Amino acid sequence: MIRYPQTPKAGVYAVRMGPVLSHNLEAVCRGASASSFRQYHPQKQFLALLATGSGRAIASWGGRATTARSAWRLKRFIDLRFLNGLRVICQ
Repeated sequence: MIRYPQTPKAGVYAVRMGPVLSHNLEAVCRGASASSFRQYHPQKQFLALLATGSGRAIASWGGRATTARSAWRLKRFIDLRFLNGLRVICQ
């Protein structure tokens, strides 16, 4: 088992790991061998968007950060797209 202890605690990693976990759980249920399992490889950087509650968000990428309305619009777009995808799955 490969571990990534330096991976930040961010939802993007859980979301990206979901399909790998789903595949591996299905493989276990089918009785597939371990060689058919997929490995998860986290990305090195990610865009963090934190809503401030004032129609703005803090955007952080690597070592840089900014706060702006455009960051809020991007966060809203990404969040709504994610939630709409869940609606399709859960129906």
